[in-house]
Amino acid sequence: IDVESLQIIPMIIWSPGVKFLGADVSTLFMPIYGQSSIAASLSAFGRNLQIDEEVWGFQDSYVQPVWLTWRTAHWDFSTSYGFWAPTGSYEPDALDNTGAGFWSHLFRASTAWSPDGKRATLLSASVAYEFNSEKRGIDLTPGSHLTLDAGVKHSFTERFEAGVYGFAQWQVTDDTGRAAVNPGVHDRVFGAGAYASYWFIPRKFGLLARHNI
Repeated sequence: IDVESLQIIPMIIWSPGVKFLGADVSTLFMPIYGQSSIAASLSAFGRNLQIDEEVWGFQDSYVQPVWLTWRTAHWDFSTSYGFWAPTGSYEPDALDNTGAGFWSHLFRASTAWSPDGKRATLLSASVAYEFNSEKRGIDLTPGSHLTLDAGVKHSFTERFEAGVYGFAQWQVTDDTGRAAVNPGVHDRVFGAGAYASYWFIPRKFGLLARHNI
């Protein structure tokens, strides 16, 4: 089975310049438009089945209404709550879905360290816990996940920065519902990647590209 995805993600961050409990307050919104494709060649009981589907459209959106960051000379600490909204199209068993068909709630805590305090180079790490609602049109609630991220980035100029990162994700609770298949089998994902970004207007408007492996 070969699965590919190409996404265009406007990342809109608003920082009103106010503080709460000594932390800087921000919010984030990410609508996603992209392409998903699946190709498979299956053989069973003497029959061959070919699947080749590709679809473009709006996918599920991410909203982070609560994002608090505390800063010291060398350290940043942040905590946030966000959710994935099922804004993409979804029908049970369809091959051309652009969304997952359920809400997800995400709690995250992060830290970043700047060796010289100027934040040109940052080493960061975060832990996140995600739990999900029931999928639309089917008696299935996906299990919760725990995700660890770590990375390092460097700002080469005021406009250009790049970095590398790695991540690990584990399912920590069972899938539930009558449609759950092998609910006691928990998925896990490991990966790494690199990114680069360019700010046309420093810290206000730019483009970021990333590649996962």
